[in-house]
Amino acid sequence: MPITYSYGKIGQVSGDDLLIISDESNGHRTSSVTVDELGQYIKVFTPDPGGAITDTVSIIGGNATRTKVVTIPDGATSVDYTFGTDGFTAINLPDGLITIGNDAFKQNLLTSVTIPSTVTTIGSLAFYGNTLLTTVNIPSGVTSIGSNAFAFTNLTFTDLVIPNSCSVGNNAFQEVEVTGTLTINDNAVLGRESFEGGTFNNIVIGDNVSGDNPNFPSQVDGPFENATINGTITIGDNINFNTMYWFRFATGTATAVSFGPNFSNSDAAFFRAPFASYTFTPNGVTLGTSMFEQSGITSLNVGDNVTIGTQAFDRCGNIASLTLGNNVTMVGGASAPDQFNRMAENVPGGIPVTIPGTTTLAVGSFRFANISSLTIQSGLTEIPDYCFVALNTPGSITSVSIPSTVLTFGDFCFINQELPGLTTLTLGSAGNPVTVGTNAFFSAVNLTTVNLPIGSTTNSSFPSGATINFY
Repeated sequence: MPITYSYGKIGQVSGDDLLIISDESNGHRTSSVTVDELGQYIKVFTPDPGGAITDTVSIIGGNATRTKVVTIPDGATSVDYTFGTDGFTAINLPDGLITIGNDAFKQNLLTSVTIPSTVTTIGSLAFYGNTLLTTVNIPSGVTSIGSNAFAFTNLTFTDLVIPNSCSVGNNAFQEVEVTGTLTINDNAVLGRESFEGGTFNNIVIGDNVSGDNPNFPSQVDGPFENATINGTITIGDNINFNTMYWFRFATGTATAVSFGPNFSNSDAAFFRAPFASYTFTPNGVTLGTSMFEQSGITSLNVGDNVTIGTQAFDRCGNIASLTLGNNVTMVGGASAPDQFNRMAENVPGGIPVTIPGTTTLAVGSFRFANISSLTIQSGLTEIPDYCFVALNTPGSITSVSIPSTVLTFGDFCFINQELPGLTTLTLGSAGNPVTVGTNAFFSAVNLTTVNLPIGSTTNSSFPSGATINFY
């Protein structure tokens, strides 16, 4: 007969076949008493398991050591909060147990726990606050680990495997340490800060893993917030980042991340991640809003047919090399798309940038970027407002090449760029007038001659001393 739990009043239970193990009148502290000693709601085993709890004190050399052990009897399928916050130093769990409920053993004095292979559910706060707990196993059949289940313990794993399709709750493994490899198997779901503040060597994340973000599409804290990572990070295919900050404020010596060619909802996925190298197939993907914002990325090769979201590489000051493929579209519409705002600001002398003719730029795409030389290839038709504005004069761009296909120059698109190598500027082509916005080239200190097609329009676009000719 399976062991079950039930609530009852004194008048509804019999002392002959029930062991009282939790007394509401005593803060639910466990004890072995008879029914007639209590007058409150009680927690009971049915039938009597007998001898479930032992509580002894040993005195050795004048030091008292308390040993309090609970043995869940054979046949039990679940354990709930009955044994929480009660000084237990050890627990014995039977084969056949399926559910370790919410708060089941929280804030005890456990040092080691063996979870039976039959367990599928570990509830929220199940082992929370067992600050002496150093070892525990996660059976391969576990499908749910609740929020804070192992938070504020002293757990250290050689290797930790999160089973296939397992849901890991918020802060479930907060501040644990894995000295070998943390493996998160396919189809797992990771809650907010599920491994927050932990220390890890290698991390391997399988395919079809997703973040659990109940506030989607709002960006929220991710699984490895504030973690220390010292090895490599390998992320599988078809990842749903679910607009979470997966590695925000992470530290450690890890430098490289690789992830599969297919991913979704990548907004902020690597926001403020420290890693320098990111390996993925860069063709035909959407790099979400703030996906790599303020990350440590040093080299970027954007493939063909890629959409770059707003602020995707904002303030990536260590980028020393940028290659853009064909048909790259930078998302506009926001007040400050700023895809590459302040790019390479930590690179002395700046970096050369080539814009393929099939690129679609957005307002402020390279705002305040540290660009040394700029080459725009034939085919591009518009340079939007503030696109290459410098933070301060003289700016960073020393040379610029603009093809005749560009017919629209937005307001302030090169403001604060002195462009010292530019003395003569010819825009557009005969019969194809251009529109040059407010102060577009106003800061070009050596610009003396401007040649524009007949019908072109300007608005204080050039230095006041420059001569404008129409052809």
